Amino acid sequence: MGLKVIYIMGYGRSGSTFLGTALGGHPAVFAAGELSNIVKARKVHKEYCSCGVRSSDCAFWNTVAQHWNDAVGDCAELDYPAMMNRFERARHGLLHRPPLHQRGRAWERYANYTRSLFSAIARTSSAETVVDSSKKPARALALSQIEDIDLRVIHLVRDVRGVALSMQKSWRPDPKKGIAVPLAPLRPSQVTAHWSFVNAQANRVRRRLGARAMLMRYEDLIAAPEAALQQISAFTDMDFVPVVERLSRGGGIEPGHQIAGNRLRMQSSIQLKPDTRWRRELSPLRRYWIRSLAAWLAFYYSCRP
Repeated sequence: MGLKVIYIMGYGRSGSTFLGTALGGHPAVFAAGELSNIVKARKVHKEYCSCGVRSSDCAFWNTVAQHWNDAVGDCAELDYPAMMNRFERARHGLLHRPPLHQRGRAWERYANYTRSLFSAIARTSSAETVVDSSKKPARALALSQIEDIDLRVIHLVRDVRGVALSMQKSWRPDPKKGIAVPLAPLRPSQVTAHWSFVNAQANRVRRRLGARAMLMRYEDLIAAPEAALQQISAFTDMDFVPVVERLSRGGGIEPGHQIAGNRLRMQSSIQLKPDTRWRRELSPLRRYWIRSLAAWLAFYYSCRP
């Protein structure tokens, strides 16, 4: 078996940062954040690592970059974005990947860079398992076809109304708080369309991966973390009971060295705090309207009225 990777797939504002951090509370697991944005975070936006310093200055990520360059050459962070754009992008809404024997050198190079990145992180952190919270379904599908990566995918879904409320707020840039660029508010109709598209893609990836993928609802994770993490324990063949016990006592988990992702990662300690504001802040008519826009997917995920 190759290096173990847990990939969190789904739409934004669905709890991936919390889940990734919780899994990173296991001593053999390293929560890396959104690795699909590693180059942009370090070289373009100069984002802060969750340790509190800029990721371009973070000793941990600089060591990772050194190991990565040693494995693939001195241009790892320059070359990787184009590779991801080629093999981790859904075209025309489809998540099709040609057979391995038809991909040639470009695929082998992408696979080597990706495998080497995970290996560099595992070596630097001394972890046996790396959590990637990139969320993109197309990346999950690409990772599933790389040799020497033992992949497990968690499709995390949050009620579309909670996501819609979360994305109605605008945010000014505040790098130290994890907001690298201004975030404009999105209309509920926009959010619902994006949520439906991404989760429909994720459904297809989950069916394609079979036993290597599972569905987890944010609401179940928050309401019953012990049961949810027990499911993940069985799914990943790892014991997350100590994490459950810490969370149930109200204890927090340090985010460590997460790169990119939700501003939540910049907190010194992440605790279990259910977010159900949408039930109070959205009118009954607005809740009904947003749920209706999501149509069959809201029913499928049991987004109750």
